[in-house]
Amino acid sequence: MDQRKQLCVVFDIDETLIQFVSNTYKPIWDNLNDEIKSKFSTTTDSKGHLIILRPHIRDLFNYFKSKPEIKVGLWTYSEREYSKHISEILSNVLELPPDFFMFTWGAEDMDEELDGYESTGNAKDLTRIYHMFPNFNTFNTFIVDDLYKNIKHDTNINNSIIIEPFAPLGTSKVRVDIGAEKQTKLSQDLAFVELKQICEKSLADILGCDLDDIDEAFKTESLFSAKRVKRMGLDNYRKTYAIQFIHMMTIGAPMQKNDFILVNQNYGHHVKGGTKRRRRKNLYVKGKHSRKHSRKYKKIK
Repeated sequence: MDQRKQLCVVFDIDETLIQFVSNTYKPIWDNLNDEIKSKFSTTTDSKGHLIILRPHIRDLFNYFKSKPEIKVGLWTYSEREYSKHISEILSNVLELPPDFFMFTWGAEDMDEELDGYESTGNAKDLTRIYHMFPNFNTFNTFIVDDLYKNIKHDTNINNSIIIEPFAPLGTSKVRVDIGAEKQTKLSQDLAFVELKQICEKSLADILGCDLDDIDEAFKTESLFSAKRVKRMGLDNYRKTYAIQFIHMMTIGAPMQKNDFILVNQNYGHHVKGGTKRRRRKNLYVKGKHSRKHSRKYKKIK
């Protein structure tokens, strides 16, 4: 089989695969209601730090284990040492083979230049993978991350999935009790169920291409280009975000900020019965219009 007929899935770690809770904040977890804690799968490392696993991670990684055509990598904003540490924990808990992870990268692997490779300066630039592993390219690779800034640049935009953060103790570095209602919702998270379906369709699409198609598309056709997303029946995951309009594959409700707004949520058609003006904070101030972003806002009737 042509070695390009493989799928490479790259994972961010924190708030994507797991939530890491250091000893400093572990008492917050310990003080939660036992019923809430029982809804999550957890483990601890050798130093007693808590790792909360995202729901359905075992089923997803069992699927990966059953498909030799799928390769998995880790890439975190933390150090390589942390990436390696988490890979060992996951391998132990999920019973993964020793060589399961194709690489375990960290922040050092964003700026460090390689022979024949010059860093673009973009976070988690997938072209680094293409340089080091020639069987993978835009045709058959994607990254899953909870932070859009890691994947919004041109080299990654059509090879990325932004996922809703998994944070039972909040998304800030200072862990907090976010409340039983939100924690229960997170315990029922189905993101990895949906991701498994996306992987199945992506792999089937790759395997279904003949060699002539691959020769033509390997370095030019992105896995999540509009054409391929439609062909795979994944249109419902491809959404549009502003301020600079970009199309991204998403699962769940990714965290939104002033420069990353779901268009059909904030700029969509008027909703019958609505009474408020549709306007974005920081883009429209009474008496002042940003020339770049100015637009007319009509009261919804």
